[in-house]
Amino acid sequence: MRKFILFIASLLLATSTTYVFAQGKSDQAKGKGQATSVASANSGQSKSNNASAKSSVSKSKDGQTKSNNSKGSIASSLKGLNAAKANANAFFNANSESKVGKIAAYKTAAQKTKEFKLKLQVQETEVAKTSSNLEAFFADNPDIADANDLDARKTELSDRYTELSAIAEEDRTAEEKAELSAIEADIVEFNGTIDDYNKLANDYNLELAKLTETQNDLDQASAEELELLNEELNGSDLSEEEVAAFRELLGL
Repeated sequence: MRKFILFIASLLLATSTTYVFAQGKSDQAKGKGQATSVASANSGQSKSNNASAKSSVSKSKDGQTKSNNSKGSIASSLKGLNAAKANANAFFNANSESKVGKIAAYKTAAQKTKEFKLKLQVQETEVAKTSSNLEAFFADNPDIADANDLDARKTELSDRYTELSAIAEEDRTAEEKAELSAIEADIVEFNGTIDDYNKLANDYNLELAKLTETQNDLDQASAEELELLNEELNGSDLSEEEVAAFRELLGL
């Protein structure tokens, strides 16, 4: 008699873990306005327009002056960090203990952090894809809610098959023979179901492991970046605006 072997490999559990996604937020500047030009035959209106134009120019200059003063104030606050303006050769040849050398080390660390953030975003997408595939599997198999249901069904088929197989063939009743035949068919079908599930669970677990590893790398890189800024460059007292200005000088 043909022997049917139930899938005996352990079911893969689609594990989950808590992780923090580093997400970059970008604000898109939205400009709204409509420029209108009206030709006036009235000289008084023309004078009014001229006065208005002069006022606008004056306000624009005042705003620009305030902006320049603000930038000058930030540049003054950065002090030695303005060395970030140094050219590529200066960074490349700088002594690691010099200000430029320490800034170069910070830039390298910040770039590494950025790379891990981008990598994490890609892996987040892959985890979402594999998670959706698992959800689709359970949707296609409404009798199975989770891996525990698969395991329970596997045990049920295995135990009953073992029980019926233990009965000598000549001693089996017609009902037992029919049941055994049906279970053999169920086993073939169920093994295929477990194969499908294990593949999907394996894909999900692999992507999740990659993401978790990258998250750990990102946490470490972020800590190293912050340490370089605070300890080596004395940036612990800088405001967010000043840190942003410093990073802008470095092209970050």
